[in-house]
Amino acid sequence: MPDQVPVMRPSGENAEAPSGELHSGELRSGEYRNAEVSAVFTGVSRTLIPDTFAQDLMDSVEVEASFDDEFPDRVISAVTSSSRRGIGRRDLAARWNISEDASRRTLDGATTQLCIRTATPSLSRRYNTNDRMLRYNRTRADMFMDTMHASYPNVTSAYKKSFGVKPRSISTRQNSCAQVFVTECEYVQFVPMKARSNMVDALKSLFKGPGVPPNIICDGAREQVGGPVKKLCIQSGCNIKELEKGTSWSNRAERSINAFQEAIRSDLKTSGSPMVYWDYCGERRAKIVNSTAKDIFQLQGQTPHSHMTGQPTDISHLCEFAWYEWVYFRDSHSQFPLPSMILARCLGPAESMGTEMSQHVLLATGTVLPKQSLRHLTPEEWNSPVEKKKRLVFDAAIEKKYGGPAYAPPVPITVEDVRTQG
Repeated sequence: MPDQVPVMRPSGENAEAPSGELHSGELRSGEYRNAEVSAVFTGVSRTLIPDTFAQDLMDSVEVEASFDDEFPDRVISAVTSSSRRGIGRRDLAARWNISEDASRRTLDGATTQLCIRTATPSLSRRYNTNDRMLRYNRTRADMFMDTMHASYPNVTSAYKKSFGVKPRSISTRQNSCAQVFVTECEYVQFVPMKARSNMVDALKSLFKGPGVPPNIICDGAREQVGGPVKKLCIQSGCNIKELEKGTSWSNRAERSINAFQEAIRSDLKTSGSPMVYWDYCGERRAKIVNSTAKDIFQLQGQTPHSHMTGQPTDISHLCEFAWYEWVYFRDSHSQFPLPSMILARCLGPAESMGTEMSQHVLLATGTVLPKQSLRHLTPEEWNSPVEKKKRLVFDAAIEKKYGGPAYAPPVPITVEDVRTQG
C-alpha cells in the first residue's frame, strides 16, 4: 500500500480552510447573514422559513390513523387542516403554563388572534402599526349592504334649464343617498351619504358601531368592492363577498331598502313633514326596526339590537316622541323679553350630539338643533287659538322654504342655504 502523501496547507490569516471547516469569524458572519435573510423572508411569509413552516404545519394539521384487522400491514389515515393562523397550542401551553388540552380548547373556536406579529430576530424594520382588527368590536352575523338613492322629483328638468346643472340632493344636510346594512335577523344600519364616494365613511360608521362582521355581501358596484372600501375591509379582517350580476333577489339589503322607503313615505305623509327630512326619518326608522321584537326564529324573543350586540335594548330616547311631533323646548340663551319656551318639531334622536336623550328639533327658521329639555304640548296649548295660529305660521314658513311631503321645494337646497340656517 503506497505511502500517503502529506497535504501542504498555506499558513496565515488568508489561508483557505479545508472543505467542511470554517473559521469562527466566518461562522459569525454567516449566522448574521442568515438572520438578516430570515428576517426578510419572515416579513414576506412564515412559510419561507423551514423551522417556522414545520412548526406551523404541525400545529395546523391533525393526523388520525386506524388499523385494519383484516390487513394489518395497511394503515388508514386522515389529514385535516385548521384555518386558524397564529400561535400553536404547544407554544400557548408553554407561555401560559397550562395543559395542552386546555390550550387546544382555547384555540379551537374559543378565541381569535386577528393581529399576528412577525418574529424578526434582528429587528431590521418596524412592525406594522395597523391594529384596526383589534380596535373594532366583532360580530358573528354576516352583513348585506346596498345603496339607497333619493332623487329630486318633478323639478330636475326645470332646475337644470334655469341653472345649467342638476340638483345634487334633496336633503337639508346635502345627502343624496344612504348606505343600508342588514343582517339575517333584520338588524339595520342606516348611514346617509352626500355621494357614493363616501362609502368608506359609512363602512367605518358600521365598524365603530355594532362592529366588524365576518363577511360583507354586496353586488359588484365599484365603490363597494374596490378602492378604499376593499383596503379598509382587509385591514379590519373583513371579507367582501360579491354577488353574481343579475341576482339582486339574493341581497337582503334590497328588500330592506324597499321596506325602508315605504316606511319613510308613510311617516312623511302621516305627519305632513317635508320630504327633505327623509334622512332624519330614515335614521329614526332604523332605530325603531332594531328595537322592535319580531317573530323571527333566530331572535328567540329578543330585539335585533340585543341579538346583535348582546346588550339590553333601551328605548328611553326613542319612545318619548313621534316623528315630526309638536314640542316646546327651553332656550337658556333667550334674552328678555323674548320667550324662553320655543315651539318646534321633533325629528328623532340626535346621535353623537348632546346627551343620549337629546333630540333633533326643527325651528320655524328651518334650523335643526339638538335639544335635551323639551316636552309635549299640553291640552290647553292644543286648543288655544293663539297656539293654533303659531302652528299655522310655523308650517307655512317651513312649507314655503322646504316644500311638503308630496313635493319638493321650488328651488333645490344649496350649500349656501344650509350655511344660512346655522
